[in-house]
Amino acid sequence: MKRFFDLGDRYAKESSWKDFALVKFCLFAMGLMAGTQVPDRYKKPVIGTAAGVFALTYVPLMAKVFRIAFQMTNERSQKMSEDMKKLDNELLNQVSGGNDGQFGPQDMVHNLAYYVEHKVAHLPAGTCLVMQAQPAGAVMPGHQFYNGDTIWVHGRYWEGGYFLAFDNGVYGYVDAQYVI
Repeated sequence: MKRFFDLGDRYAKESSWKDFALVKFCLFAMGLMAGTQVPDRYKKPVIGTAAGVFALTYVPLMAKVFRIAFQMTNERSQKMSEDMKKLDNELLNQVSGGNDGQFGPQDMVHNLAYYVEHKVAHLPAGTCLVMQAQPAGAVMPGHQFYNGDTIWVHGRYWEGGYFLAFDNGVYGYVDAQYVI
């Protein structure tokens, strides 16, 4: 509902007196069509004229509403995209508890610069992908992923059909067949 009100506010901000005049003509025409009390012999021309005015005013009004809604969607998507770009190595380092440099620059396994964003897919219905301490090892509670979830996977390191993955400061292994 909030987005609907935001759309209305944005529409009002981007409108001029001409747009509001169109709204008034549109509503007037709709009111004429709905509640006309003219004699039967004049009803068809009155309703036809009102329908014409309604169509001529409604189409440009709705075109503007859809244009603004499309712009708002694009702006929201662009902001989300920009926010995701900010998720760089520094942010990953903060999430991981500040381990950058802790393992040394030659440690490719723990160097977060090697981790790449992927998606989880092809899981059977009602199941989840779990992170494991070792390939095909014990499940790590609290680290499960579902179809469509984002997962950070090491771009160069995998073992026995399992990718090395990173989630909220924890390293573990996930089944490679469900990561795209």
